[in-house]
Amino acid sequence: MVTAGEVLKTKRESLGKTLQQISQETKIQERFLEYIEDNAYEKFDSDVFVSGFIKIYSENLGLDTERVLALYRRSNGHVYESKQKKKPLQKSKKKNIFTPKNIAIAVITISLVGILIYIGYQIFLFQNPPTISITEPNNNITVDEETLTISGETTNATYILNNEQKTLVNNDGGFSLKYQLEEGENDITITAIKEDTGQEAITNLIITYVPKEEETKEKKQTDEYILKLIIENDVAWIKLDVDGINKISQVLEPSEREYNVEDRFEIISGRPSNTEVYINDELYELVQDPSNGTYKLSCEILQTGPVCR
Repeated sequence: MVTAGEVLKTKRESLGKTLQQISQETKIQERFLEYIEDNAYEKFDSDVFVSGFIKIYSENLGLDTERVLALYRRSNGHVYESKQKKKPLQKSKKKNIFTPKNIAIAVITISLVGILIYIGYQIFLFQNPPTISITEPNNNITVDEETLTISGETTNATYILNNEQKTLVNNDGGFSLKYQLEEGENDITITAIKEDTGQEAITNLIITYVPKEEETKEKKQTDEYILKLIIENDVAWIKLDVDGINKISQVLEPSEREYNVEDRFEIISGRPSNTEVYINDELYELVQDPSNGTYKLSCEILQTGPVCR
């Protein structure tokens, strides 16, 4: 009579697979697969395991699972019945575990575990360096105000250091400080310091400061074109090439960015509803690309001004 093990082994060999490959694909140990193919079911502790493994093995080989299980039960169901008959029934004696002694031991054990957990947590906090994240402003933006407010959050830090000025962290780990910008690009370093250990966490912001008067002068120069990209409310995937150089190719958080354009630029957005493009403060609309469903704007700077398509 054909056995389940023979059916599985024959099918596996016809597919050119090894037991090691089947083991990797089904997560069943190789030795259990060997037991099944050899019909050595007495080496399993339970019929539940054998049935489950045979079902997984059959599905992996593309066999009729119910047919293979039927072959197994027809020829090997008695193995576990005989095992169960051999096990004598033992009468369990109920013991009262809620004795004063056991209760006292449990209370002491729980207290000691709680103390050890607390000490471990304090050691963890002591050894771990602080972390820092800036919530406002966004990185790589241009502003027209000389004084910048920087806000953020930190863990395990005592104070924030910037330009040798200390700012204490509040009880919730938040902080806020003022920074005096210089005209042009400002590389701002913010350091969170854990006073008792001296451990630090450092983050940087790049903020460009352009005074309002300077911006007005730039707008009057017809030979200079400023591309302003604004992402509002939600993230958007953006690809931006300016004068043949890729400036952006990533998902952007809500932010505002500016770029000088000399010859041409092309911008592609995956979410036009929250993407705005200005050239010298004039809004230009993105047009849908029917080939891929994205929206794009491609402009060339001529003597008469931007020509877009």
